[in-house]
Amino acid sequence: MKFLVTGATGLHFFTVCGPCRRLDLALFKLTKVMTEAKDVDVYSYGKMKRDFTYIDDVAEAIIRLQDVIPQAHAEWTVESGTP
Repeated sequence: MKFLVTGATGLHFFTVCGPCRRLDLALFKLTKVMTEAKDVDVYSYGKMKRDFTYIDDVAEAIIRLQDVIPQAHAEWTVESGTP
């Protein structure tokens, strides 16, 4: 059985922040703890890293990609996977 894949774009944004923020995100929890002069819980021996994406950058990415039509790979098949 062969499937015709015409192309698709998937977007998955992590830790988006901005004016209408979620207060349960690490950045805001940390800021609140620091302003209240409380102890900070440290996980993973302090080696964990986190990146934040500003909401305006997410909106711009979506706008730039909305008219980009992905091109299918003619040699791609379910059996062979990614060329």
